[in-house]
Amino acid sequence: MPIVSQFEDFRCGGKAHVRLGFFPQLAPSQTQHRLFVRVAPGLEPWLSGELAALGLAGKGVDGGLELRASTEQLWTIHRECRLAESVRVRLRSFQARRFDELIEGLKRLPWHAYLNRQRSLSVRVTCHRSRLWHSEAVSERVRSTLAPFVSNENQANGHEPQTVFIRITGDAVQASIDASGELLHRRGYRTQVGTAPIRETLGAALVRMLEPKATSATLWDPFCGSGCLPLEWLESKLGAPAGRDRTYAFEHWPTHDAVLYRQWLDTRPARRALPLAAFGSDIDQAVIEIAESNSARCQLEAASHWSCGDFEAVLAQIPLGTPILTNPPYGNRLGSKESYVRVLRRFEAMLARRSDLRPVVMLAPLPSRPWQPKLDWQVVGKFHNGGLPVQALRLAEPNA
Repeated sequence: MPIVSQFEDFRCGGKAHVRLGFFPQLAPSQTQHRLFVRVAPGLEPWLSGELAALGLAGKGVDGGLELRASTEQLWTIHRECRLAESVRVRLRSFQARRFDELIEGLKRLPWHAYLNRQRSLSVRVTCHRSRLWHSEAVSERVRSTLAPFVSNENQANGHEPQTVFIRITGDAVQASIDASGELLHRRGYRTQVGTAPIRETLGAALVRMLEPKATSATLWDPFCGSGCLPLEWLESKLGAPAGRDRTYAFEHWPTHDAVLYRQWLDTRPARRALPLAAFGSDIDQAVIEIAESNSARCQLEAASHWSCGDFEAVLAQIPLGTPILTNPPYGNRLGSKESYVRVLRRFEAMLARRSDLRPVVMLAPLPSRPWQPKLDWQVVGKFHNGGLPVQALRLAEPNA
């Protein structure tokens, strides 16, 4: 039976092992990790709902969820969760008032389980109300202490560095390991984007805000850009895994079982076959062509229908009862507040005429002035998109 060094995150027989030593390697379902699943601030409730659907419960905190999960559940979050931006494994916290205490505390942590000697190291430090207030000095001590576990930059052979996070609050030091690598919104299917693109993770959150009221087999995005919202809706409906076309940082950990991971991947459910139709329209022919390419990379050409034209010109093509999920242009995409107001006034007038196009969820900047809505919009979420404060609005429905 393979032997690995014991580290704090492993549990056996329901008891945590806290002393250094050796023990038989545990199965992925037995290994327990303390995780922080990060999401865009403001989207924590939607992430909690998505993880609950995956059988995971955690504690909501600013910017994400804290939870305990097995190795298989760690894999599941990366492959199935569409809202998460990244996942970190938190190691045992400790107290440090001086740099020598920081170094001794770091030496007691199980870096050998996570750090790959073939890869270089990236260290990110934040300090709050701490005697160890100088983040650069903390980073220097961390790099020096972890040097035996990693490669130097000249020997990393072009590999992406592995990231360690150090957060010091008062005297408490929390070290974490990045499990994801590249941010999770980078699914792999959008190799091209238009102006001011929306992140896939934010698009997935808007899809959840539309559901469960939207039970239709169709969807329309009148301002589709490079197609993020229709494609996220289709992939969500079809059960397509978010992380199927990429690798993750945890795949390079010394304790990662690549054979077992491949076997686990082979048991994942296939994408469902459903009669769906997502419509996307935009006045920019260039972004429509990008959307077509993106849908081809997702193998969703048959279910996605792209049209170049103003939304009112495309309206006749949209089936009765089709929900709308959209991110109307604002900021740099239109150039002026006056243009934004004119577009939204026309959009609301169209919605008043086509009352069958429900439900409707759209993204709008904060504050919404000078636009004065004529219809009854309800705020269902507030967060940031590309650094700009935005809100998700859902059109109120009669007898809702």
